[in-house]
Amino acid sequence: PGMCELLRGEADPASVIHPTPAAELDILTAGRCDALALQILAQDGARGIFDALAKDYDFLIVDTSPVLPVADAMLLGQQV
Repeated sequence: PGMCELLRGEADPASVIHPTPAAELDILTAGRCDALALQILAQDGARGIFDALAKDYDFLIVDTSPVLPVADAMLLGQQV
């Protein structure tokens, strides 16, 4: 589970954010993408998630697919 599950409301951040071996670095994976997650993303659904995460983290690094071939990268870019 990851970002897509957060978008669909199937998970809470504490259950999908995982620590890494690097000190003070956590990771949130993409999760299982489907049409509903993309629809929520298109309606600014990630903005609230980013705002909530920004309260707990000094930096948020968002890594997406290349911008041209996949629409979700542009959608996320508008909400970061």
